[in-house]
Amino acid sequence: MAHLHGDDYYLGPTSVEMAANALTESKKRWAFGRTLSDIDGKLIPHRWQVALRSREQLLWTNFIPHAATFYRRDFFLELGGFDTSLKYAMDYDMWLKMVSVEIPAYVDAEIAAFRRHAGSVSNAQYQKAFQEDHEVRRRYIGRNPLVRMPYEAAHLWRALRLRRNF
Repeated sequence: MAHLHGDDYYLGPTSVEMAANALTESKKRWAFGRTLSDIDGKLIPHRWQVALRSREQLLWTNFIPHAATFYRRDFFLELGGFDTSLKYAMDYDMWLKMVSVEIPAYVDAEIAAFRRHAGSVSNAQYQKAFQEDHEVRRRYIGRNPLVRMPYEAAHLWRALRLRRNF
């Protein structure tokens, strides 16, 4: 399974095949590859282009691109599917559920494009999406204040930078 938003698209006829091969060869239940941003028809690589090595790595920032993520249906259903109470971070919540069970296979190739424009939900509602990502992150960090402190500090730093840019 995969989910592709209305503005996103696969980069070629072998995109899905590459992901399926990664799932089969790795015997993993989920995999992700890289994406490009499509800004006015120009394709630009994303900053995060790395394999996921730990749950903690994903807790720091949501860098798994939904458009290039594939998973087995039974795994998705076993974990309860998407939390539909979330509007912006349902994919991040799902990746955190999945990585709590297993590290995904990584497809070291561009699979999809994420179209960015002023009207897209990600851009138009960036502040709300940023906050919801953090709320989801808090679900998985736990309650220990010493563990939470670095994540909260990083969130405050990112929030300050965001305010300066908007």
